[in-house]
Amino acid sequence: MFYKTSNWLLILFFFVVPVAAQSSLWGNLKAGQYRVGLNVRSYRDSNNRPIEIFLWFPAENSKKSKPLTFADYYRLSEKVTDESRLTQTLAEDVTGDKNGIDKQTAGKILNSAMKASWNAPISRGRFPLILWSSRHATVIAQSVLSEFLASHGYVVAFARYAGPALPYPFQIREPEKKLEALDTHVRDLEFALANLRRAATLDAEKIALISWSYGGEAAIRLQTRQPDIDLVFGLSSIRFDRGPYQGRLTLDLQKLNVPYILFWETIGVNGQAEPIPEILRDFPRSSYYLSFKELRHGNFNVLEGFIPGLFRLKKIVSWSKNDGFAQIGYETVCHATLFYLDYFFKGKKLNPLTIQQNLPSNFVDIKNFGKK
Repeated sequence: MFYKTSNWLLILFFFVVPVAAQSSLWGNLKAGQYRVGLNVRSYRDSNNRPIEIFLWFPAENSKKSKPLTFADYYRLSEKVTDESRLTQTLAEDVTGDKNGIDKQTAGKILNSAMKASWNAPISRGRFPLILWSSRHATVIAQSVLSEFLASHGYVVAFARYAGPALPYPFQIREPEKKLEALDTHVRDLEFALANLRRAATLDAEKIALISWSYGGEAAIRLQTRQPDIDLVFGLSSIRFDRGPYQGRLTLDLQKLNVPYILFWETIGVNGQAEPIPEILRDFPRSSYYLSFKELRHGNFNVLEGFIPGLFRLKKIVSWSKNDGFAQIGYETVCHATLFYLDYFFKGKKLNPLTIQQNLPSNFVDIKNFGKK
């Protein structure tokens, strides 16, 4: 729920802060009216490159469906087939140290039940499409948010090149090679979107992009090339004034003609404040900037933020934060993402109610830009 003062909003949601032993990785998140299905579709693009599309969707109950565990997401996302390496892989992703999580805790995490199931039939109806931008490990690192949105009536997709992993942007030195990698990601997204549009269950008139970390540049490029995209989210991702592939971005404001919903940590990885991008002041349509005082870059994904919060882990990566707000932070990110999707796609209105006792004071500030 939201409290509004002039152009500023304070985001507030119900939370139960104490965490008991987790039977799932959803924490205090509540599922919507739908069960969640997951499948993986394999394609070949025009250059015969293998592309996989992961699809979370609103599903019906079925005796044939098989619920996933968090370990199953590792097998899908990282293609870890050596079971003995799962614990070390998890520990390294969460803490930066392959021995950073004890085996008992790692076992609880990996065996945690997820909401998605294999072989679940898709629910009848048409559902808006949410497409993740290109970023390594999205399948596992954004598994909870993807399931959460699907349970509330959205189809969530992530596409990736299924060959040898493309390099991270910071692994590429030559500027022309960086642009080449970025264009490859954008073409893969365009290929995925073209195939997803053919699905009879999708509402082709309601499409949103969502990115996290360095996936923001690909999301911007795709939006400016695809006129039927309606909304763009950036989770510690889209700055407009800089990017890991291009450095300083060159932008055409006339093509940035849809609402952008930007979630950012108040303090960046360099310890400096993250200012609101000036370009938002010229956006032609309603956009929102959410500044999270108690979060850092790693808190916007399951591995580096949500899991340390749920399991009270003391050792974490340096670009994350876990001093009591990590669980609340990721749950707020999930709720806020759903809130704006429902606001723009389902006609639900902002609710200016205050429930301050359920979130720390000034936990997140929200500023609205552009014209409605």
